[in-house]
Amino acid sequence: MNTSLISLNVEGIQEAVRQAIREEIGKQVKNVVIQAEPLQPEYYDRKQLCELAHISPSTLWRMEEDGIIQKLKFGRRNLYSKAEVDNLIISGKLAKYSRRK
Repeated sequence: MNTSLISLNVEGIQEAVRQAIREEIGKQVKNVVIQAEPLQPEYYDRKQLCELAHISPSTLWRMEEDGIIQKLKFGRRNLYSKAEVDNLIISGKLAKYSRRK
């Protein structure tokens, strides 16, 4: 049986404890940052998008058919990416379909 003997003075033990604590705190901070990030993009459902854009469901359907906006089917629901809707608002493409002019 091989036995090794390690000799540490008080300062060496304190530094080893400090290093272990720094490493553990670093891991915890990384976990918090990872958990704070959204896991998936946010979406509007059909009703939310119609209310936001001041359009009717039939107008939204026409926009889908014209290729202005893409829908994501989730079961029986149609979902629309908030990022894509924001881009349409910024570009002004959504405004020409809006009831409120």
